[in-house]
Amino acid sequence: MAVTPPESNTAAPGRAVSGQGRRRALYGVNVAVALAVALVLVLLVNWFAVWAFGRLPAGVRPWVRYDLTATRSYTLSPQTRRVLSGLDTPVELVGVYRDGAAEAQAVTDLLDEYARTSSAVSVRRLQPETDPAALRELYEAIESGLADASGQGDARAAIDAGVAELEKLADALQARVDDLESVAAGLDPTDAGQRGGVGVVDGLIGAMVGWIDEYRLAVTNTRLLLDEPLPPLAYLRGQLFGLLNDSQTRRLPQLSRFLNDYSRNRDLPVAVRDAALRNRRALEGVDSTLARTVSALSSVAVSPDYERLRGVLRERACVVVRQAERVRVVALSDMFLSEQAGAGPGAEATAAETMPVRFLGEERLTGAIVSAGLAQPPVLVFVSGDGRPVLGQQGRFKYVAERARASGFEVSAWSVVGEDGQSITAAPRIAADRKAVWVVVPADPSRTTDAPSKERIAAALLDRLEAGDGVLLIPGLRRDASVAAVDPVLAIAESAGIQVDPGSVLLRQVAESNSQLRADGTFRLERWPASDVTGSLRGREFWLELALPVTITKPQSVTPIVEVAGDFWVEDEPLAGGELSASTPEDDEKTETQTVGAIAELNVPGRLAVVADEFWATDTVILNRRAGGNAELFANLAYWLAGLDDAIGRSPRTQGRQRIGPMTDTQRSAVRWLVLSAVPAGSLLAGIAVWGVRRRG
Repeated sequence: MAVTPPESNTAAPGRAVSGQGRRRALYGVNVAVALAVALVLVLLVNWFAVWAFGRLPAGVRPWVRYDLTATRSYTLSPQTRRVLSGLDTPVELVGVYRDGAAEAQAVTDLLDEYARTSSAVSVRRLQPETDPAALRELYEAIESGLADASGQGDARAAIDAGVAELEKLADALQARVDDLESVAAGLDPTDAGQRGGVGVVDGLIGAMVGWIDEYRLAVTNTRLLLDEPLPPLAYLRGQLFGLLNDSQTRRLPQLSRFLNDYSRNRDLPVAVRDAALRNRRALEGVDSTLARTVSALSSVAVSPDYERLRGVLRERACVVVRQAERVRVVALSDMFLSEQAGAGPGAEATAAETMPVRFLGEERLTGAIVSAGLAQPPVLVFVSGDGRPVLGQQGRFKYVAERARASGFEVSAWSVVGEDGQSITAAPRIAADRKAVWVVVPADPSRTTDAPSKERIAAALLDRLEAGDGVLLIPGLRRDASVAAVDPVLAIAESAGIQVDPGSVLLRQVAESNSQLRADGTFRLERWPASDVTGSLRGREFWLELALPVTITKPQSVTPIVEVAGDFWVEDEPLAGGELSASTPEDDEKTETQTVGAIAELNVPGRLAVVADEFWATDTVILNRRAGGNAELFANLAYWLAGLDDAIGRSPRTQGRQRIGPMTDTQRSAVRWLVLSAVPAGSLLAGIAVWGVRRRG
């Protein structure tokens, strides 16, 4: 029986390997396709979420979007949302800053939050370098809205008149030069009798030609600047006034005097004498009109608000808030604050880089929106009873006054004592539809304020509280407190439940370099009692220099806002030893906590606040101590006393300084495309790697 040998299976293993390789390749392709499909789905879901979120009503958006950042960087406070929900007119927020500006991304994110929260808010960005036409259009729109601002229209009219007068003066002098040149042409310099006349005429022509060139250059430069949006009106007014006043008081009288002398000098040729008399008479008409123009320029004033707004805009790092015809500008530098000197935006890297930077953008923008919505800005009046300057070059409260102006307040001062040091002046009139805040600053202890001035201040404050105004009292230490009559101004605070002891002071002991102890009235505070005006001050430094004790007698209507805690005592005879530093504590004088400032809701429409330290809001403390908390408390009190509670910051964000510098639009686009291309490419490479590993296996 024949046996058939089995067929050889040598080809079977090859076919098996080939089939397994195809399967592995298919698996790899499937993985790559699955990853690509998953990526596409993720992108589609994100795109749909953004698209759908943008079409939700503004009131619904906060409920479907969650902020998981530690600093709540993408969440507006309930206070801001309440302000935005109550807007009855559209608000435009225009960010004017460069992409590379420090902290620009934080401001951009904040502006986007405002736009997402309210449909009444529109946001746009302008880059100064790439959008010059749009920037000029914005400036022109702002200038148009400020056409009726206090002092601006009158200042521009006076400047225009000054330019016309300067041009007229240059033309008049040119006519005199032409006349003298024609006379000089008829003189013979080789003739001994006419040689003196030639020198006189040449001297007159040389002087007037120099003046003419100066006047025409000033006219040209002034017109060029006036053609620019938001021109420097204060600078132009000063320049024109200087030139025209010098011409009226020195140049023209001097020229007229020379011409008069030459017209009587018989040693000069007759033609020269006649020309001198003729030109002197011609200049008389110019001098009369010049006096009126100089008077107009000297009496007109440019609004400080206009100059401040112009200065901030020219820095090209700000956010413009436009509502109807009203404009507010918030500088980027005002949105970031650090207690460490040199750690603000744009500062060089130092050891302070690791310290937190407080982002106050929301507080500043919300305050600007609130103030822009007021038809009549509130008035802040500094009240002085001893004649010392409060504002101006020698003023003690310039910093907080400027801060109030930047917040939309109109700032003025009332010196109860007249310029003669004796007469009593009347309080400024405030329109019935305007809110006012009256800040009573302390009197100089060495210049005792007379009782009539105190009574006038107290009577005015009571009337204004009845009218719904706010009052901030800043009492100081009184040397004669134990024997002096009751202060009628402090009596207002006492009737409201805030009792101030003007004869006592808070002191603590500090060690000198020689280990000796001395008394010191300086306190650095960082903890704040909970109140309507201190929510945004948590962690901010507040400095007291000479604090007086305050007792709250009506806790149901009075809230403390400044408290001192720690190792200190209340000295009831601070000057008994001759010097404050010589005071020593008694056992019964030591205490653990002492109120220094408080706010009170009254039975009348007005509000009252007291901070019993005469130095806390002065330029000396705020600038020398870098006391940001002092300035912030003053601003919050001004808002609260004016009834603008929504403008007060509630809960400031504290953000760490960025470790990576801000990126430009080009850099952000490059990163975005890198991510979009790298993920699919990485998925493909991973699939190929898996396929290769399996094939080798």
